[in-house]
Amino acid sequence: EKTLYTFNDLNLRANKLARVLLNEGISKGDRIAVFSTNKLECIDLFLATGKIGAILVPFNIRLSTPELEYLIKKTSPSIFFYEPRLEEKALEIKNLNLIKKNVVMGNRAILDDASTQKLTEKVSSSKVERPIINFEDPHLILFTGGTTGLPKGAIIPHRLIFWNSVNTILSWSLTPEDIQPLLFPLFHTGGWNVLLVPFYHLGAKTILMGDFDPEETIKVIKREKSTIVIGVPTM
Repeated sequence: EKTLYTFNDLNLRANKLARVLLNEGISKGDRIAVFSTNKLECIDLFLATGKIGAILVPFNIRLSTPELEYLIKKTSPSIFFYEPRLEEKALEIKNLNLIKKNVVMGNRAILDDASTQKLTEKVSSSKVERPIINFEDPHLILFTGGTTGLPKGAIIPHRLIFWNSVNTILSWSLTPEDIQPLLFPLFHTGGWNVLLVPFYHLGAKTILMGDFDPEETIKVIKREKSTIVIGVPTM
C-alpha cells in the first residue's frame, strides 16, 4: 500500500503542524524532539519547525531510556513526538517529567497524549506568520554515534542544510526526474542531507521507506524505476 503526496500536500500539512506548535507556545529557538522511525510526520515536523524557526531534535530509536534521558537533559525539548510502536520507552521518558508535553504521531492517542491527527484536524492549513529566520539560525540538532564517549549534539543551521543541498544537486547532476527510495534513518544526517532535502529543493520524487527490508527495497527500486539509491555496506 502506498500513498502519494504532492509538494503542495506537504506544505499544507506543515502549515497545520506549524500552527499547532505555535498554539502550544512554541517560538523561534525552541526545541522539538522526535522519537520515530521514518514516518511522514517526521517530514511534517522538519518543514513545520523550519517555518517557525524552531529546532528539530531527532533521537535514535535504538537508544536506551538512560541514554534518551541524557540527551533530553542536554537539549531541553518543549514537546516530545513519538511513534506509537515506541510507546513503552516513550512512557518511561514521560514518567521522568523532563518534558512539558508528549504527542503521539499518527491517529491514535495514548493515555493523555494526543495524536498529531487529532491536533491538526481542525487547524487551518493557510500560511503561517513566520519570524525572521537567518541562515545561521539552527534548524536541526543531530547527535553523533557516541562510539568513543557520550553522543554530542551537532547543531545544523539553515545555511548548512541549504548549501549542502545546492552542492549535492550540482555535483551529482541531479534533476527533477530523479527518483530515490529513502533508506537512511531520519535521526541521521544521511536521512536529511542525502538525499531528501536536495530532492525536495528540486521537486524530485522520494519513496519514504520504513524498516530496511532488502526484498521490499528491491521491489520498490524496480517498481518506481529509481534512478539513484544511497545505502551503506552493512545494509
